[in-house]
Amino acid sequence: MARQVGVFPIRGTIDELTFYWTPDDGHLVKRKTSVTGKRVKTDPDFARTMLNAAEFTTSFRSAQLLRKALDHILFPIVDGKLSGRMNQEMVRVVQLDPIKGLGERAPCCSTLTTLEGFEFNRKLTLKEALLANYSIEHDEANQSLSIHIPSFTPAAHITAPAYVEHFKLLSGLAVVNFEEKHYAHEFWGTEALVRDQEPIDPLRFTYPAKIPPGYTLFLTLGILFYAQLENIPKEDMSQRKRIRLKSQRWKDGITPFTGALALVKVIAGEEKVKEEKKDDAWEMDGLGLA
Repeated sequence: MARQVGVFPIRGTIDELTFYWTPDDGHLVKRKTSVTGKRVKTDPDFARTMLNAAEFTTSFRSAQLLRKALDHILFPIVDGKLSGRMNQEMVRVVQLDPIKGLGERAPCCSTLTTLEGFEFNRKLTLKEALLANYSIEHDEANQSLSIHIPSFTPAAHITAPAYVEHFKLLSGLAVVNFEEKHYAHEFWGTEALVRDQEPIDPLRFTYPAKIPPGYTLFLTLGILFYAQLENIPKEDMSQRKRIRLKSQRWKDGITPFTGALALVKVIAGEEKVKEEKKDDAWEMDGLGLA
């Protein structure tokens, strides 16, 4: 994609060139296409294009549903290109569908497990930010899932800019049915902890882990950094995020502004049998469908 570097930013179309602006990449320019939407939808030569478009739509909506299920812990950790990156990953998941053909493929419980390890902030990964070891325990008999973090010293096991004063460890679990667009979720988190304090006591986040047919379980672990907004350098935060954070008030003047978050475990449920009634309700230890 071409980028404008001149002193006169332009928005709009001139001849065959369309000028536009994005928050993360600034002013860009692309060539205007001569193919109309009507032609793509009706011309047999574009039949395969329409099939691909159907799968892209399925992928984008599925990625959007997963972000919605985890929305409570995404901001301000995620980077500005999360939507595009997750859409791309979901396209790959859809293309792995072993049963349906082109244009009808969709996310499957078994193929969604390939999302394990996905990072929500491409600029800071969980392994880079949190050096403390952690383990995940899946008790299938009791249908529970736990993240255990042994005692650690923040000064030695957390990587953050010098101006970061506090941090918070957080986690979220979502159980999602992409076909029916249903999900249940639950979140845990510590209070804001002082970065230079003594060793942290062991931590354990425990969730119910009942996975009904047709659902996939997504477990996240992350760390959130706090600082005085005026101490954060301009190059470390976009102007758009800074304006958004200024509109919110935080205790003692510290502001959560970035961090790391990853999908540390993805567990597939059984594929749902088509003959099952769609109105069958279920709950996950008090968690209803959202």
